[in-house]
Amino acid sequence: MLLVILGAGASYDSAPSRPITNGNYQSMVNRPPLANQLFDDRNYFGDIMNKYPQCLPVIPRLRHISSGSSVEKELQRLQSEATNYPDRLRQLAAIRYYLQEVLSDLPNVWLKETHSVTNYLVLVDHIQQWKQPTERVCIVTFNYDTLLDKALEHFGYVLRDLMSYIQNDLLLIKIHGSVNWGRFSSAPINLVGTRQEIAERMIDAYAPEFIMKEFVMIGESPPAVRDSRPVFPALAIPVESKLDFECPPNHVEALKLFLPAVTKVLIIGWRATEKPFLDLLSERVKMVDLVTVVNGDKSRGDAAADNLRSARLLASCYHTFDGGFTEFFGSGAADPFFGLS
Repeated sequence: MLLVILGAGASYDSAPSRPITNGNYQSMVNRPPLANQLFDDRNYFGDIMNKYPQCLPVIPRLRHISSGSSVEKELQRLQSEATNYPDRLRQLAAIRYYLQEVLSDLPNVWLKETHSVTNYLVLVDHIQQWKQPTERVCIVTFNYDTLLDKALEHFGYVLRDLMSYIQNDLLLIKIHGSVNWGRFSSAPINLVGTRQEIAERMIDAYAPEFIMKEFVMIGESPPAVRDSRPVFPALAIPVESKLDFECPPNHVEALKLFLPAVTKVLIIGWRATEKPFLDLLSERVKMVDLVTVVNGDKSRGDAAADNLRSARLLASCYHTFDGGFTEFFGSGAADPFFGLS
């Protein structure tokens, strides 16, 4: 069975008509950001940051990343500081609201700009050609956006509720959460007012113990009240050593049940640095026939492959493609992987 793992690089390089290898397209303000670009000094980003001003004091730390560091490492430092400095909790809560709104709206603008033509559509099309009627495929994405969700819906996978992500022959596991998911909160706040006013109260009252395990589908930012209960964005702060996944427990169980049957792995735009997920792969995946890594260029692909080997993802063959998402499919290099050549 096939496991596909997608990181931020997949959404970043999601438009074949706007390849990142073309210098004319590299600095497009509507391109979905990589992790280190999530807090860039873009006008649109700044407008949304100012809707959640509690996050503003830490934005410089997330914008000016020193050599050898990353946004994930800096967010991990901020999270560790919350033990002795409670304001950090509110700042990080505000960041979740910021990320939920930015990554809800920006991909929609991107789809308009690219006329809804994406590499995600090409990926799902290849999967549909390759897959046998009785076979299941699992896609794990670390992205919060819904670009992949929309591609699946194009092929008839209607994601109308949380169960629909895991009940078909193609499973979608959004391991770090999604912009269209929320979690109910028990925060004792006033629920009268606009969504923005309620979000401000949620941030000011934030404490981890108020965030409940129950997930709900949402379609707006910030999330609206449901069943007379406030809703908090279901997004994991992107750090490298998260202890928990930000998705429904039955999604995680479906993934665990799928992994032992995996025979081929395709990785696109993922650096393979998230230790909890690497540990899960090591624990559940047996020897696979092939791991193909597509990560922008050969050096970055080799680095991700080395991380996978170090995590003891055992494979008969590792292959690193010298290019990104667009080139992998546009050049025809994907066809042999899917047995289409």
